[in-house]
Amino acid sequence: MTTPPKYSPRSGDLAKTDILKLAEDAKKRYAPHEVHVFFKCTCPNCGERLAFEEPDTLYESATCENCHTTSDIHFFGFRLEIRV
Repeated sequence: MTTPPKYSPRSGDLAKTDILKLAEDAKKRYAPHEVHVFFKCTCPNCGERLAFEEPDTLYESATCENCHTTSDIHFFGFRLEIRV
């Protein structure tokens, strides 16, 4: 049985399918510029905000640099990097 998370996702974080659709829509909106999506999430163990370093890549688990726990991630946010 999986232990429930101590910390909930942040307001505005979305499930994987929803965040991928939103990211794809954002990339289309800013075309023809080069757009990269950097996904992020909240560590369910300590609440620290985690940012994935690899652009345009969403991982289903992450290791928190703060508490060193590896957790499955179910809700995500992102930031855009737009090069004009």
